[in-house]
Amino acid sequence: MKPSFMQMFFAQHWPLKIWMAVIGVVSIVMAVRACEPSWSSLHDWRFVLLFVSVIILAPVFACYTSLIIVWLFLGPLYRIRGRMNGAPFQPGDYVQVLVGPNRGRVFQVDVIWEERGQVCLELGEPRKKGVQFAFTYTQVFRVVQPNKSPEPTAVGHRSSAVAVHVTSRRWLSFFR
Repeated sequence: MKPSFMQMFFAQHWPLKIWMAVIGVVSIVMAVRACEPSWSSLHDWRFVLLFVSVIILAPVFACYTSLIIVWLFLGPLYRIRGRMNGAPFQPGDYVQVLVGPNRGRVFQVDVIWEERGQVCLELGEPRKKGVQFAFTYTQVFRVVQPNKSPEPTAVGHRSSAVAVHVTSRRWLSFFR
């Protein structure tokens, strides 16, 4: 199943990236407006030093102080997106990875870290150094694995063999 745009948007943490970029730009604009630089004041080295330090420190200070707002507003959005992706997961569930080198591959959930909102996946291959195997609920989504058992499964009160026979090409050609 192909992931939707919103699944990829949240999996790559674009809401947080956009928030931090906007906060950084707004804080720089506010710092410049507060300093009120002019051409004549730029000749004073103390003013230039103060101005540059304010421009550098303003985005850092703004990003750290906006973490409370991020937690209040973006946190619930990420939790909702995780639920839409199939959370809460259980060990043994099959999930498709949305980010990283294993993007698009389906793995089985091995361990759940509920307090962190993460799942640990069984990669099947020896774990290499640097390969991420823990993902947030927004970075994976639940997929349904097809039944691979050799026996036919029941469809309603009849067997699937009857269902396959009824939907065969020859039978459907009757409706043409």
